[in-house]
This record gives sequence, structure tokens and C-alpha cells, in this order.
Amino acid sequence: MKYIVLINPRFSHTAVGPLAHATVQYGIPDASDIIYRGRNLVVRLRGENIVVKAFGMPGMVKGAIYGYMRRSKALRAYSNALRLRAMGIPTPEPYFAGEVRDGLGLLRQSYYACAALDGWSELRGVEKNPDFPEIARALAEFIFNLHTHGVYMADFTPGNVLYRREGGKYLFMLVDINRMEFDVDDWNMLLDNFRAMLDTAEGVAVVGREYAKVLERSNVYHSLGNLEEELVERYRRHTARLLRNRKIKNLFRRKKK
Repeated sequence: MKYIVLINPRFSHTAVGPLAHATVQYGIPDASDIIYRGRNLVVRLRGENIVVKAFGMPGMVKGAIYGYMRRSKALRAYSNALRLRAMGIPTPEPYFAGEVRDGLGLLRQSYYACAALDGWSELRGVEKNPDFPEIARALAEFIFNLHTHGVYMADFTPGNVLYRREGGKYLFMLVDINRMEFDVDDWNMLLDNFRAMLDTAEGVAVVGREYAKVLERSNVYHSLGNLEEELVERYRRHTARLLRNRKIKNLFRRKKK
């Protein structure tokens, strides 16, 4: 086996170094508590402000793709976090990332560790918050900041954008950041961030309305007519596509039985 370990230079001379090497070589430490178990495993180390994510083991095909053609999700999350934080865009501080590859160079396992977060909430269901109008205004500003930096997050969903009130204003934090693109100047592409960010079309309309105001104040050009309607339509098309794909998958599952 071949082990690849990347450690945040800020922590290279701390206990994070040995922890990173031990995790990549031997797996998740025993002294940890499970936060999520599914396709991936997410744990918090006991007594530490560290969360470790073990990505699901890829099959032969994906193992070859991540081994030879593109970086693993763990390494992408690590480098994306460093780049976002350098831009001043909030995301948990990364500690380390690592890969395990077999003798053929195929990816077998990967890990990403970052700072744990306390006191943050997911955007899921935020439309029911009495402060939603204020949250929507702050969220529109946050998204505009991403876009002016050329940042496109493919998984800009309610579970991957966290928020909290601090110092009389709402702050936001990006998590699960392995699918991102930088230096994007296609405004049409950037606006796709609205298609899955909230649970309801009504919520998207409110944030879209606030976002249009931000664009107007900033004198940023966009080619869309009624921006609010366009963003809601993108949300509806995306939701319909997800439902259609889910029905197709369920149909195939029933046929296999």
C-alpha cells in the first residue's frame, strides 16, 4: 500500500502530524464518536476539536479514476478549504487529508480532517425561521461574495451551508466542499447555485429578490430579465429532474426484485 498525507503547514509541528499519519495508515481512531454513518463515515475525535471524514471505498473503476485521472474527494476538499480561507470565505480550517492506494495505484481509501463546528445550523428549513427575511438578505450578500470571487460550489445545498447569528448579524459557513470550481466568470453558471440551496421555491424567490438588489447596488451586469423568476424556475427544473431520476431508480430496483 502507498500512503499519501497532506498536513496543513500551520499544524505540521503539532500532534496533528502523527494523528494524520496514524489515521491514513490504520484507519479512524477508536477514541471517536460517530456523527454520521452512510456512504461516508464522519466522526469527531474525543476531547479534540477535530472532525474526520472517511470517504466511502471506491470500486475498481472509480479507484482507477481517482488513482490516475483526478484527485480524490479528500484531497480536493483539503485544497479547496485552503483556497477558500485564503479568500476570506468561511469554511472549517483543514487539518489534514490522506489517501491509501494499492500496488496498482488505485485509490482504496481517503480521509479529510477539519475543525469541528459548534453552534451552527443547516439552512434546511430556514424559511420557517421568523428572521428569514433578514437571513435572506445576509445570504444574498454571502452568495454575491462567492460569485465576485469566481467561486462555484456544485453542492450548494441546505445541508452544506451553515448559518448562525453573531454580533447582531448572520454569518455563513461552507462544508462538504470537494466539488467546487474557481475562477468562474460565467454568471449564468454561477447563478445555478440557487437551484438547490433551499427547501422551497418560495424561499428561493425571497433570496433571489434580495440577490437582485445586491446586483443592482453593485452595478453588476447580468443578462437575465426577471432574475427572481429565473432563479425560481431553475429551482423547479432541478427539483423535477431529481424526482424523475428518483422514480427511474426506484423502477429499476423493483424490476431487479
